[in-house]
Amino acid sequence: MKNLNKKISIVALLLLLGATACSGNVSSSITSGSSTSHGDTPWSGNWEKPGVSIDSQPPLTHLCEAACYTCGKCLTDCTDPVCAEKCFELNGRTQYTFSAIDDHVEKKGGVSIEGDHIGNININPNAKLIYHITAAEDTVVCFGATISEMNDESHITSETPITVNGEQFYSRGYMESKSTNWTVFSTVWLGCLELKQGDNEIILENHNTSGVQYNFKDFTFLSPTELTWTPIEEHICTSKDENGKCTNYDCNELNCLDKAVDGWNNLVIQGSDEKVLKYYIDNSGEEHSLWNENEGVIGQLANSSVTGIYNQTIIFSFEATEDTYVELTLDTSTVFGNTPYEEMYDLTFNGEPIATGGVSASSTTSGWSDFKESTVAFVKAKKGLNTFKMVHKPVNAGDNIKYLSLTYQNGDITIAQAEK
Repeated sequence: MKNLNKKISIVALLLLLGATACSGNVSSSITSGSSTSHGDTPWSGNWEKPGVSIDSQPPLTHLCEAACYTCGKCLTDCTDPVCAEKCFELNGRTQYTFSAIDDHVEKKGGVSIEGDHIGNININPNAKLIYHITAAEDTVVCFGATISEMNDESHITSETPITVNGEQFYSRGYMESKSTNWTVFSTVWLGCLELKQGDNEIILENHNTSGVQYNFKDFTFLSPTELTWTPIEEHICTSKDENGKCTNYDCNELNCLDKAVDGWNNLVIQGSDEKVLKYYIDNSGEEHSLWNENEGVIGQLANSSVTGIYNQTIIFSFEATEDTYVELTLDTSTVFGNTPYEEMYDLTFNGEPIATGGVSASSTTSGWSDFKESTVAFVKAKKGLNTFKMVHKPVNAGDNIKYLSLTYQNGDITIAQAEK
């Protein structure tokens, strides 16, 4: 009878655990980072405390496992009474949503605009989104992130750290597991956030290549005071012709790359030309070509963090009969459209770094087989041999390339054999 009573007590305890669990309460399966194990021993729960009789334990009560660290209110749709107060209730506050595809957001590390959201954050250990939000006065807001639903449950700030005004932000907010895809989005509430009067810098970044991150849509704030984008200091073109074209050929700011080139000559250097060098060297020191004969492109420029292919190098050279300004234009696939060239490649011309605001071409299809031209930069070529070199950075972005177009002002230009 004594053993029977003990078995009945264990069963009752298990039933009580089930009855007090909250809908959407997934503490035992939520991942922190990418593992649910401790060392080599799988995690199996801690409901049995050594030295304490099961019969002597007090009745179990639900604890909110997704409570805001600041206000203590629940961050999920849990229906348990202890979670009745929600951090994300409006309560007289106004909701402000700031899209990640807005020009005010600085995008680094090869992230790309895909329709109404940012893609390519996962498997890219250099991805970074930098927000600047102005608050009318010091305030505390409820802070949320709209991300794509994923198959694995995870804490958001564990997968992608967030810093606010230089301070690490911590949150119990998590995305529940859902069998969806990368284009279905939900807002995950992360908790209370202190904003100061004036400009506030919020950074979301990725540090690993586990692939369990997400596509990102926006940051949302429930605020009692007005929030706006912090104004950005845009370059103002002071040299324009009657058609609005820039006439300063030494300026490579993004809004000055649309320059007057009427009457200039043109030379197209195909990526297939043997005089163009396109290669990478693997860990054993062996050299491999980047030319994809089947597709007719210079390829293998994306997913370097996954394939282990790094420092892919492309070198174009040409001979000029005299000094001249040259517009460098690449014909690329549009998968990573709107990505700054400086984020994808180390760019040099005649051995000197190129500073440019040029971005890769975009389209509505964003496909590997959809190609468009985009200006990389304007450079000053010298009489004789000139070399344009691109070395792919260790980021996930990198388009296929068909050719380099040279539009030049004076003299004549011919292709030359590139050298390492």
